[in-house]
Amino acid sequence: LDRYSEYTRGARFIELSERDQDSALIDVQTGGASGAGVGFVGSSGSFFNMVKSHTWQGTFGDPHYGGNREFAGWDLIDYPGVRMRVTEEDQEQLEAEELEPERRSAYELAMFRTGRPR
Repeated sequence: LDRYSEYTRGARFIELSERDQDSALIDVQTGGASGAGVGFVGSSGSFFNMVKSHTWQGTFGDPHYGGNREFAGWDLIDYPGVRMRVTEEDQEQLEAEELEPERRSAYELAMFRTGRPR
């Protein structure tokens, strides 16, 4: 991204204005930054989609895998957390948007702990 930004805009990506950063990212997303001479071998659109996918996984995935620090991603989408069973009361609170989030990974549940039979 830096090589492409330097080649097309004369500065590293981080040094560009927000408008130029957006423009560079659109170029990458749409495949307009493709070519080995500017840092992308193959389609820059494929690279963009891979980074986007990894960003989503890191933001919204189970914290067990190292992302979603302090459940920030789950908070963004109001995900209440892993529940093995949902009671009628839980369902009513969820519908009323009053269900308190459970701050734990699925892998904190006994059935997922290493070394224990399932």
